Amino acid sequence: GALSWQGQAGAAHGAQAEIGFRGQDQAPDGAGVIQPYMIAYANARFSLTDHLSLTARVENIANTHYEQAYGYGEPGRMVLVGLSWR
Repeated sequence: GALSWQGQAGAAHGAQAEIGFRGQDQAPDGAGVIQPYMIAYANARFSLTDHLSLTARVENIANTHYEQAYGYGEPGRMVLVGLSWR
């Protein structure tokens, strides 16, 4: 499941946050039981000009070790920064 929040749509600047989770009651993977986990993401956009925006995203904010498929760990915290031209 997931919970998310987003700032005002269409604004020059914006932010969004999301928490994803897998509970113990969800079906096990065919190879074994996947442990429950909760991970958080956040991203932001800042308009530099009418056509150029700076974007940033942080994935797995708490650097949580988790698996979506048994035996295949997901990457730790990741920070992404970019520019967008419209």
